[in-house]
Amino acid sequence: MPKFQGVDYYSLDELLSQDEILVRNTVREFVDEHVLPVIEKHYIAGTFPMDLIPKMAELGLFGPTLPAKYGCAEMNNVAYGLMMQELERALRSDRAPSKTLAFNEFGLIAITRKRVRQSLEKVLCQPCPYCTGTGMVKSLETLCYEIQEEARKMARSIDAPELTIRAHPEVAKALKSRESGLLRELEVQTGKNIIIQPDQTLHMDQYNIF
Repeated sequence: MPKFQGVDYYSLDELLSQDEILVRNTVREFVDEHVLPVIEKHYIAGTFPMDLIPKMAELGLFGPTLPAKYGCAEMNNVAYGLMMQELERALRSDRAPSKTLAFNEFGLIAITRKRVRQSLEKVLCQPCPYCTGTGMVKSLETLCYEIQEEARKMARSIDAPELTIRAHPEVAKALKSRESGLLRELEVQTGKNIIIQPDQTLHMDQYNIF
């Protein structure tokens, strides 16, 4: 992978100290050699390159502004900003939207990363064809009223003295019991004998009228 070559349009390097330039170049080299070559692989796998943590600690990237007496780099604010700039450059190669925030009170880098890959459930499954992914289906009462209305319309084109309704056993049971008044009303409206046939092969919201 080609090394990153920054362009100093405003000659800002002239304003930096040798230590600040050293920090920037060191982190830049770390990003080029260790982060960029693996970030795509870890993005696809949805993992974090844990092996980079010891290298980052060795470079003093954790708690960089804390005093040296705590074993930290004790960078000034300029060096800290240059370091963060190089780390953010690495994140731009990650296709998941992310943002590098300031170090927290524990001296750790705070990074937000938006999940853009589909969950395993969405990869392995598909929306329910009956409820279209809403998790809701028609109630038995609604189905019974729907069947009554549809049967009333179809009765006009059926010459036989009876009208057969084939439905899921649960729907058929509801029509014969708690919604039996709908059937009596339908028989009065159509002048036909209504026959209910349960069919286990039908889904709850499927029915045949003939």
